[in-house]
Amino acid sequence: MKIKILLIINKDKDYSKQVIDLFKNNFNKVKIIDHNNFNNNLKNDYDYVISYLSKKILNKKFLNKTKIFNINFHPGPPKYPGIGCFNFALYSNEKSYGVTAHIINETIDSGKIIKERNFKINDKYDVLKISKKSYKQMFLLAKDIVKMIKNKDLSFSGQKWQRKAYTRNDLNKLSEIKTYFSKKQILRIVRCLYMPNKPKPFIKLNGIKFEYINE
Repeated sequence: MKIKILLIINKDKDYSKQVIDLFKNNFNKVKIIDHNNFNNNLKNDYDYVISYLSKKILNKKFLNKTKIFNINFHPGPPKYPGIGCFNFALYSNEKSYGVTAHIINETIDSGKIIKERNFKINDKYDVLKISKKSYKQMFLLAKDIVKMIKNKDLSFSGQKWQRKAYTRNDLNKLSEIKTYFSKKQILRIVRCLYMPNKPKPFIKLNGIKFEYINE
């Protein structure tokens, strides 16, 4: 039986090309769409829809057309669903981190978990380092999921998401430096948030917003 797969992917991320090649080399019918070009009105008659580092929200009508499973690859562990997973983990000084493959449903990062891959981190990690390590592990996780699909033995781990998904508002709150914060607290926020070309830590003084820039 030929398996039809739609891969919605952020082509700009590390290992995205390898992920595209992985699916193309293992399945006869694979449609590749960059996440910037996806819309929910796309005709969907696929066995599997794979969302890989995509920022697009798939609506219920689109999801219901998939014949078998809609699968998302989340660059964080079940402890950190939603946006800012790297940031919140670093802020909490976690000693381990992970990436997760799970079923997509209407609520962000809440569907049944298929598999998680973990790795150790330490206080030397910043956002860039943890993201690069995560993208490598996501590629390895993609290999695991492809094997499951081909062998028709895709199952669920029984793991549970540990909270509701973090939102942009949660991340904005984490990003704001208050005037009464200690030097240690400020450096902690900078470590867990600063990354070139991304929203930066900031402070507001007299209604004016000042962002941190590392020169």
